Amino acid sequence: MQIPDDLLNYYRSGAPLIRNIPSQELDCEFYGEEVVLRYNVEYEVPEYAPGYFMFATNGGGELIALSPIGSVVRMPFIGMGAKDAWLVAPTFAKLLELLAPCG
Repeated sequence: MQIPDDLLNYYRSGAPLIRNIPSQELDCEFYGEEVVLRYNVEYEVPEYAPGYFMFATNGGGELIALSPIGSVVRMPFIGMGAKDAWLVAPTFAKLLELLAPCG
């Protein structure tokens, strides 16, 4: 498992890790580059949501992940799986367009 290039570029841009998506009333708290791989393993994402890569949480019991087809989705930590995924953005680039600073 490795960090997707789009996410690596986001980390390296110095952009804030806590953002929100006003149009969806959704907080997006990015996990830091130093912990994101570990969290994918600890939360057993490869087992319960194969092909997904978790990179953030909404702080309310849901993870935010890249799907196998490159869309950004959210799903509950409990009940994690493709059948429980809701579309946030069709691509990571589109997610970045939707993000606003928190606070």
